[in-house]
Amino acid sequence: MQKFLAHQSDRKLKRNESLVNYIYAKDALLEKAPFTIPQSNNISMIIGDITEEKRQIALVTQNYSTVEELIDRATAIDAIRNMQHEKKSLYSYVSRSLPTFQ
Repeated sequence: MQKFLAHQSDRKLKRNESLVNYIYAKDALLEKAPFTIPQSNNISMIIGDITEEKRQIALVTQNYSTVEELIDRATAIDAIRNMQHEKKSLYSYVSRSLPTFQ
């Protein structure tokens, strides 16, 4: 049991990974446990191994009964994050494209 718990805690959210992909991967790993893990513990282990503080806080602000509810919230957070990145990319492109006057 301890060996499995140590192994699963090695799976962290990667820097450019979406929350949804991470949650699916982590949940699949937890499903392979050689013992039964209550849903609430699954959720705690999934959220607890997110090391990026902003994204972790965004998830812990709500209570979840199921991993599916967690995925629904993560989908919204990922969408917001993607829009922010697109905006930054657009501003970066526009600022590089504008002529400079001296």
